[in-house]
Amino acid sequence: MATRKDVAKLAGVSPASVSYYVNNSGYVSAEKKEKIQKAIEELNYRPNLLAKSLRSQESKQLLLVCNEIRNPFHAELVYYTTKIAYENGYIMLFANVQDDVDYIEQICGYQVSGIIFASNKVTKEQYDRIAKFGIPSITITSMEMDGLDPIITQIKIDTESAIMNIVDVAVGLGHRKLSFLAGCPSGEQARIDLKTRGFIKGIEKNGLHIEEQRIIYNITNSINAYEEVKRLIIEGNHPTAIICANDADAIGALRAVHEAGLKVPDDVVITGVDNTDNAVASIPSLTTIDVSIKMVSQITLDVMFKRLDGKHQDDIVIPTKLIRRESM
Repeated sequence: MATRKDVAKLAGVSPASVSYYVNNSGYVSAEKKEKIQKAIEELNYRPNLLAKSLRSQESKQLLLVCNEIRNPFHAELVYYTTKIAYENGYIMLFANVQDDVDYIEQICGYQVSGIIFASNKVTKEQYDRIAKFGIPSITITSMEMDGLDPIITQIKIDTESAIMNIVDVAVGLGHRKLSFLAGCPSGEQARIDLKTRGFIKGIEKNGLHIEEQRIIYNITNSINAYEEVKRLIIEGNHPTAIICANDADAIGALRAVHEAGLKVPDDVVITGVDNTDNAVASIPSLTTIDVSIKMVSQITLDVMFKRLDGKHQDDIVIPTKLIRRESM
């Protein structure tokens, strides 16, 4: 790999002149610029951006932390945020949330300009620790977290009212045995999770008793959902409406119901969240809550660039809508 010294030698100039030219940080004559550019192209020289970022304290790197990169929602989020970041001169890095409580704090030690969290596993206490690093951060969340440090902007997706709407529709269709596959752990995280809260409120609004309904926590992927729904069916007295926290889980539920010889939506209705491509491609097509991932990505990066300029940004709430398809 060519170095700055190699470029300087071929161009017949000093390494300092190459550095001034590459970094646009000092005077270089037009004649030398031409020679340096020609040498760069001939040697296919690429500047050491990491070293440059360490000197300038601006890495031009953003970090996206999510629950499960294999989830279609996160995959689409990666696609759009990477594109938008690149168009604005930034590189997007990615990491999955690990169960190790120190993991988030460790990744904050890396040279990044800002962090985007798309996870319901990061606790209020962890966000408080993250804030101490002084890194502008955004959380794309279906959580209701109060008292976060102003350095962390919440982009909240309004899934609470949407899940309540799904419960209303299910009950209106005559269903009285409902289950919710929650992506969050039980306990405090479930209390502030908007999706779980929407299910509970919907049940109570329709005069049903929550203790008679099943909420299954910490469903992290379609395999988990498949196994849990299969277990419910084997136990007998299975729910006739299964509401899932995302489309990936709903696909797993569809599989379990199909294997049991039950029909969707005649015997069981199944719904998801996110309106990913899989929701349209599945058989039957999936009733889901539409969250424009492209729009979420654009809003998130707009907020991040504003924050990187040192400007304040209030929390943002993104509305959703129910998309009725064949599974309901």
